[in-house]
Amino acid sequence: MSEPGAYDIPMENEGCPFWIDKMQAIFFEEELTLKGEENTGTFRSDGPSQFY
Repeated sequence: MSEPGAYDIPMENEGCPFWIDKMQAIFFEEELTLKGEENTGTFRSDGPSQFY
């Protein structure tokens, strides 16, 4: 998907554009780190108390 969906909201960050479904936003922590895993070609989002 190249465009945000009708219920997506932008997340402030210093990198690439990133949106999250506003209904799911309540489940995430205030500060998150997005990490790329080069070996697997995947991404992982980490918060201070858990990873997503």
